[in-house]
Amino acid sequence: MGQHKFGETLKRYRKENSYTLTFVSEHLGFTPAFLSGIETGTRPPSALSLEKINAFCDLCGIEDKEKIDMCYLMLDECDKVPSDIVTALLEYDENAEKKPRQRQKEMER
Repeated sequence: MGQHKFGETLKRYRKENSYTLTFVSEHLGFTPAFLSGIETGTRPPSALSLEKINAFCDLCGIEDKEKIDMCYLMLDECDKVPSDIVTALLEYDENAEKKPRQRQKEMER
């Protein structure tokens, strides 16, 4: 896995939607230089909150599973990750774990 996989992923989604750095950064409330820094790996992705990641994903039409994957990329690359992202990942993992158990219980009935 590359060192800047999170930033590369942001850039790929942005370009797939034909969005400029300026357009996305204004939508998220950043400067183009700030977003460019995240995309190139010169700024840590931990500077983003879950709210900003969700706003980016909504703008680009990214599904929930892909949002979670992006949060895991951030987790892999950062020493410190915003607590709202850690909480969201824990809740996702807990819910994902419950679903197979529920199916198993239903099948045992």
